[in-house]
Amino acid sequence: MKIVKTAKLKILTHTTTFDNTIEIYNQALSFYIYVCEKEYPNFLDKVSKEKLNYIESLTHKTSKNRDIKYDFDKDFYKFPSYLRRAVIMDALGVIDSHFSRVKNWEEKKEKAQSKGKKFFEKPPKINYEPNSFPTLYRDNMWKKIKDGIAQIKVFKKSDWIWIDINYSTKSLKSGKNYRFKNFKEFNPMLIKKGKKYFLHISHETEVKLNSTPLKKQKVIGVDLGLTNSAVCSCISKLSSVTRSPQYLLGNFNIKQYTIP
Repeated sequence: MKIVKTAKLKILTHTTTFDNTIEIYNQALSFYIYVCEKEYPNFLDKVSKEKLNYIESLTHKTSKNRDIKYDFDKDFYKFPSYLRRAVIMDALGVIDSHFSRVKNWEEKKEKAQSKGKKFFEKPPKINYEPNSFPTLYRDNMWKKIKDGIAQIKVFKKSDWIWIDINYSTKSLKSGKNYRFKNFKEFNPMLIKKGKKYFLHISHETEVKLNSTPLKKQKVIGVDLGLTNSAVCSCISKLSSVTRSPQYLLGNFNIKQYTIP
């Protein structure tokens, strides 16, 4: 089974430099959300990569593709190619999710009306002003020098430039040991929390499940809530709760609970 853990690394330098990068990324995302909404019927039956190529062909001018329907490069000059494709994929996800919710809404409305019931639920709306964060693709947007030191490409003074950054490595370690020794490292995301910036780097590894007989297996159920970080229960094969729900607050470490 594959498991994924995310290291959240606080950036220690240039904390105000990234505001423009986040802003222009979301402006580009707004542009592509609009395009994807308009073109949705034309790529509805395409697979993911075909959707990406189709939207890119409508918006990005090249020597072999001069006649474009929406001119992205006019307002987003020198926008990095890998980041542009990441924006398109984000926009496609937004639109696919929107029309999926619309379909569910229509089915619920039809079901209610067929039973003579009133239906008050409002239809889903698209958020044209997203607050999303960019993925920094290795070599194109991100160059790791060593743990704690890297270069990233940012939007500054109307241009995309490389800057050196320092970041905390505390989340990479457990005591004195490196947490991700046998993990595959993915591209980081640039995340803003309050006035601080972080690199969120996912790590993936393969783990072998134990051979506990099915009748003796227990399942941990986790419900994310609004007032608590999570509510956890341990359930047996017979659906009986073997441990009362536990409320996990803030940065509480779930490993402190032992399951009987």
